[in-house]
Amino acid sequence: MISWIPPQLQSIFSAKSRDSHRVTFLTLITLALLPINTSAQVLDIKDNDIVAFVGGTNLVRMQKAGELEAALTEHFLDAKPQFRSLAWDGDTVFFQSSVRERWRDEAFGDWNAQLERVGATVVIAQFGKIESLEGERNLDAFVEAYGELVERLSRNGRRLILLGPGPFEWPEVDATNLLLYTSAIEEFAKSRSLPFVACDHASPTDSLIKGLISRQPKLNKARLAAVREKYRLWSEYWQPSNWKCLFGDDKKRIFAVASEGLPSFQEEWATYPALIEKAELAVWEAREVIRTQAPELTGSGDAKFERELDEFEVLDGFEVNLFADESMGIRNPLVIRWDAKGTAYVACSDVYPQIEPGVLPNDKIIALTDSDADGKADGSKVFADGLNIPTGMEVGYDEVYVGHATELLRFRDTDGDGVSDERKILLSGFGNGDSPGVPVVSCGFVKAMVSSHVSKLPSGFPLFFRLASIGFVPMNCDSILCSTTSWGRATLGALALMILGNHSSLTELVVFPFSHLAAFQRNAGCGYRESGSPAAIAASPV
Repeated sequence: MISWIPPQLQSIFSAKSRDSHRVTFLTLITLALLPINTSAQVLDIKDNDIVAFVGGTNLVRMQKAGELEAALTEHFLDAKPQFRSLAWDGDTVFFQSSVRERWRDEAFGDWNAQLERVGATVVIAQFGKIESLEGERNLDAFVEAYGELVERLSRNGRRLILLGPGPFEWPEVDATNLLLYTSAIEEFAKSRSLPFVACDHASPTDSLIKGLISRQPKLNKARLAAVREKYRLWSEYWQPSNWKCLFGDDKKRIFAVASEGLPSFQEEWATYPALIEKAELAVWEAREVIRTQAPELTGSGDAKFERELDEFEVLDGFEVNLFADESMGIRNPLVIRWDAKGTAYVACSDVYPQIEPGVLPNDKIIALTDSDADGKADGSKVFADGLNIPTGMEVGYDEVYVGHATELLRFRDTDGDGVSDERKILLSGFGNGDSPGVPVVSCGFVKAMVSSHVSKLPSGFPLFFRLASIGFVPMNCDSILCSTTSWGRATLGALALMILGNHSSLTELVVFPFSHLAAFQRNAGCGYRESGSPAAIAASPV
């Protein structure tokens, strides 16, 4: 008999029944909703305590949403608590990107060094969801690895609390073993005399709040907004975009060092702690965090599209003309895609190559239309905004997929006004050490993500091939099994053009440098073009 299974469930998980019975999905849902004992307060924060969160995507998203931290701050306000998230998308007890990604050790050190650096006195850890996909056969290895991680996290007298894993987002995932791993974590916590808080899958955040402090404080809206802003600043400091320019192999290149009287990337990054400290005060005082204003961008007076046009060499029967420019909202275009209606979607980034400290990133997707088919755009709308360096984009059936920062997003315009009103995170955890992933669309569906420096994938998630350090991972967004994968530190420094067959098999790979103007996808009759600043230029037949 498995001793750490509750008595009322032991018959289900007995050695005999494991061989002859399979726990149904409905049974697991019922078990996940079993009452949680929240009668005693588990977390106690004293003056000068600093709480560090360690875990995977569930903790990343809870920290970004802010309700958990805002509730804990409200409850312990007199102690002026501080919270620091060291959680990382896709982290497991076997692999934590915060200490194992390239250059992290050089920049921040091992776990003990990182926790000492932030001054952590309390650690709240959550693992087990992704690991449960390995099934019962890997349970002993999971418990052993968790034990080793707990030893590292609890050094120097740090107090540790273990959280039960949260639910899977995707209904297609076989969650049969999630309860098994949850029970193992609870028994492990008991064996180490560590507090354990179960996660009610019907209301994960609320259940963790009640489990930690045995009450549900009413949230102050201003405090919640300040928590979210502080977390944004913290994540930009702890996991900065293009961090290879800070402490990697590019830190001495021209775009990473000071020039023309402006501070270097390293000098700008060093200003974040002061911004975070100010945001912390705003959290305690429940007031707005004053953001740094974005500098006005003026462009270059030397940029002349007539001069650019003169540089083109075109075939007989073709001409090149200016399709759209800055007057239609096009600034620093990174990617252009066309849909079947002839709308051009242009991903523009004022942020690239990295955000200025304190400035809220607000990169945009601009939708351009040419109503009279004269080869010149006469309509422009902001299709989507609030993005952070959208370097990957593809257009599907009535939807636009965008790779930005560490996320793959899907945008939809459900009311036909030309502006997205539905935004969903499909995948998160892509590396931002260089730039995010490039989605690949075939026949309207995202078939793959292309990424360089692929560092880890969950078991059963195939890496289709490697080209040097570039990885190609087939996927289907309608039935994907995992939303917490860390795909790598960086992505292509060139455009990867994938032509896929009907069965998602790779039939051709073409790589173009971004400096080339145009590349065409010979699939389903769709073409797309790449262009650079300052103007978007398209080739059209005469």
